[in-house]
Amino acid sequence: MMPFMCDTLFVPSSHAASGSAIFAKNSDRHPDEPQVMTLAPGPRWASLLSRPVWMKGAEMGINARGVVIGNEAVFPRSKPARDGVLGMDILRLALEESATAEEAVDFIGHFVETRSQGGNGAYRGKLFYDNSYLVADFTDAWIIETAGHRWAARRLTAPASISNCYSIGTDFDRSDPVTAAGKQHGYSFRSQVENRLYRFITQGDFRRACSLSAVSSAGATVETAMAALRSHGPRVRGAKSVCMHGGLLVTSATTASMVVELRAAERRAIIWFTASPMPCVSLFRPAVLENGSFRPLWEDYDYKEGSGAAEQYWKHRRSATRELERTSLADASLAARRDAAQHELIRLAAGPANPAEIGKVVRAFEGA
Repeated sequence: MMPFMCDTLFVPSSHAASGSAIFAKNSDRHPDEPQVMTLAPGPRWASLLSRPVWMKGAEMGINARGVVIGNEAVFPRSKPARDGVLGMDILRLALEESATAEEAVDFIGHFVETRSQGGNGAYRGKLFYDNSYLVADFTDAWIIETAGHRWAARRLTAPASISNCYSIGTDFDRSDPVTAAGKQHGYSFRSQVENRLYRFITQGDFRRACSLSAVSSAGATVETAMAALRSHGPRVRGAKSVCMHGGLLVTSATTASMVVELRAAERRAIIWFTASPMPCVSLFRPAVLENGSFRPLWEDYDYKEGSGAAEQYWKHRRSATRELERTSLADASLAARRDAAQHELIRLAAGPANPAEIGKVVRAFEGA
């Protein structure tokens, strides 16, 4: 069985057309695993989370201070703890407790040094893994990769992408003491910890390069990031596809997607999420973070944690996207209709957005 795969990318404000940083992530998990959007209070900060329904944690999310985190499964040579803490749970805890991206890096690093990570991360069957994260806020961004109780983190100043492989060599800025000592001798974090067989199986390096190439040139936009998450690479079904559809050996599929535009000047974020599988045949719907509060602009949804309606919506969209997948290759107009609807949603969200108008656009596309 091919393990779950995901891709996360980041564009700093200096490389974005709008002058605002961009975060984007696909969550690739079991094709039948519902993933819902949840507005969750926290001990310090509330969060908007994209969360597999059976776990407390999240694949990706943003908190009320504008800290956004995405999680990736990585596979070290050491074995993850069978009773360890899921990386998605660590992500949610970091969002609840961190006011900045650097605080989140500190939280994750301290957590893995002092606690065991692992646990069964599979919706069906068993899959144990360690975790990497892309962490950003309005003015800062980091990649942090972990292996058991070890970790390394690199601050980002250029477009970056992570996938299901290690990427940090000796170019890290923060780490645990053992890794820091190794750096003095020129030891690469990646070479010390990674399982090379899983690097080949997951094709993480290939997908990292694909998603990064889509946003590495100057002038990236939110639509550029969405296009990267919708891309398929050399073929729709296979480990090299960023928008994962699964196949004979690939039992994962993209079950949810998120793009966040971080507007530092306004301390405002626009969060775009599918609440649906397969971004290639889905729309990203908007919510905003302003003045420390979340305001969903798409109101045809129940964001309450544990909502049965949100889970049913995902299941309905799964059936719809499977039908669209079957017909999309024969329907050349589908992508054009999707892009036109998405462009209209982006236009509406940029101004004093009217949720009724946004709902109308979404329903028109989904009913098409």
